[in-house]
Amino acid sequence: MLDNIQQIFYIAVITGFATALIPGPIMVLMIAETIRYGYRAGTAVLIAPILVDASVMIPLALLLQNLLKLKAFQIPVGLAGAAFIIFLGFKTVIFATGPESVGTDVDEVLSHKLSPFSSFKKALTAHLLSPFAYGFWATAGTYMIFKSYTSAGLPGALIYATGFWCGAAASGVLVLLIAGKGRQFLSTRLYKLIMASCGILLIIFGFVLGVKVVL
Repeated sequence: MLDNIQQIFYIAVITGFATALIPGPIMVLMIAETIRYGYRAGTAVLIAPILVDASVMIPLALLLQNLLKLKAFQIPVGLAGAAFIIFLGFKTVIFATGPESVGTDVDEVLSHKLSPFSSFKKALTAHLLSPFAYGFWATAGTYMIFKSYTSAGLPGALIYATGFWCGAAASGVLVLLIAGKGRQFLSTRLYKLIMASCGILLIIFGFVLGVKVVL
């Protein structure tokens, strides 16, 4: 399956693209931050998981592969992540339905500026506290890196990681473009409805994460 560098790259890109398109907290957060603050905020959310994977997930997965599979590790990290995602969801719902947004013209709401670093920190924390991110790199991700290394040495392993992130970034850019274009055509009521829906989805994802981690 992984006979050469070119095949490794193609498979990695497809895997990264498909994985990033799976609905989850980061995707919902990216949509919400893009609609609320624009492309820069959405891009900050997109970049955070890639940086976390490169600097934290892969090194941890390689060094602590067996530990990362243990429930004793996954449960506290997962519950903390679930609580943080639920917190973000409630904050989003409160913003969409709270008094500060009532009667506000959508152009005024959408022109609100905030440093992209704030969006980056939200995504960074959410991804660091996701046991599924650790789980992926401790299992399937690490396996594919080892297979790539076996087939093509260190360049193969690096190509797989790079291709995976290229694919994930491509799907993230697609989501950003859709959310950003939709932002231009929102009415105030629709804007609030989308933001509230994103908040509710985050709350649901948080509860589902917590249940999956414990079970």
